[in-house]
Formats: sequence, C-alpha cells, structure tokens
Amino acid sequence: MKRWMALLLTAVLCFSLTACSGDKDGKNSEVEDNPQENADGKVSDEYKVGDIISTNCMEVSVLSYDIITNDDIINNPDTQTYDGKQYLYYKEYFSGTDVNTYDDSELSKFFFSPSEDKVYVTIIYSAKNIGQEAISSTPTSDGFSVSGYGSLTLEYADGYTFENATAFVEDLPVLTDGFIDACVFSVPKQVAENTNEPLKAIISIPDESSDIDNQSKFIVNLR
Repeated sequence: MKRWMALLLTAVLCFSLTACSGDKDGKNSEVEDNPQENADGKVSDEYKVGDIISTNCMEVSVLSYDIITNDDIINNPDTQTYDGKQYLYYKEYFSGTDVNTYDDSELSKFFFSPSEDKVYVTIIYSAKNIGQEAISSTPTSDGFSVSGYGSLTLEYADGYTFENATAFVEDLPVLTDGFIDACVFSVPKQVAENTNEPLKAIISIPDESSDIDNQSKFIVNLR
C-alpha cells in the first residue's frame, strides 16, 4: 500500500513538475577530495555511482542511472501501442534488473510514454539498515500517502532540481539485506541533450534510526 500510494503521487507530479532554479556558481561535477559544508553546517561529501554512502544507521548506494529518450521508447521492442499512443511499461523496463520493491501489479500500472519536450531519468539505488532499530516511513496528514524517511532529488546544471515522492518509503528492518529500489524523474529534454552540464543525485538520509528528522546530505555525481 505504501508503494502504491507513493507511486500514484509521483504519477501526478510527473504532469505538474516544475524546475526550481538556483544560483549557479560554476562548480564542476567531478568528485572532490575534501568534504563540503552545506547550509545547515553538516559535512556533505561528493560521491560517484557505485560508492557506498553511510550514516550511523543506513548504507545507501546509487547502483546505476539511465536517461530514457523519445527514441528509446519508440524503438524499444517491448513498447506497446494502444489507440495510436505508445507505452513502455515499468514491468518490461525493470525486468532483469535487481529492483525488488515492486510487484507485478504495480509495475503494470505505470509506464513511460514519448513526449516532445520531456525525457525520463531513472536511478536504481540500494538501501540497508545498519543500525539497531527499524526504520519506517510515516503516513502523511491526508492519510492518502506516506512520507519517506529520506529523500532523493535530481539536480541538473547546478541549480535546477526535480523531486520524487517514492524514495525511501520501503520499511528497513534490522539485520536484513535491505532493498534495491528505483526512482523515475520526468525532466525537460535539455537534461539529455546538454551532456556537458552536471547531473547529480542529492540524497538525504537519517543519521540515527531513532531520529529520522536529523539527516545528512550526500551528493552523487551521475555525470
């Protein structure tokens, strides 16, 4: 139920998502050797795909990312056509990956579709509880969705951000292997076209399982 409600919210956001611009300070997208201090005064390191990010209670790693363009959807042999429109369902796209947080009924309800001005960015990541208490998402005040105990935001060109409501909503019991999940972002096509611009995953996760509101931020350079 948590996964379904979060996915439904993200499906709505994909049609209304707007980019928030910020200051551009000319930073490059390469991994820096020294930690950077964020606005809250917490240390934030920059990582690359495959690196393990950790706090006192969690280990997280961005395993891979992909940009799905119009041509990718149109030319994919698994793409289906209904009433003249083309759809590539999550079930076909994520088949064969290590993602283990979806069931077939959920994967059959959501899809990628061609767009003149949008592309999709998918991020597959792992999460594991290394603390001594379970970590869980919490219901929102409206009762129709859940609030994750962490966040995963996509940042493009050092200033444009795109959010996803489905990150870190799966429960993390202790003494388990955790999960491998996927986040999908619908973004302007310029993200795929301007390959010289940096693309980053901004991850916030709890420092302690007993206080999920106290979080550290990490930056993963996707390109």
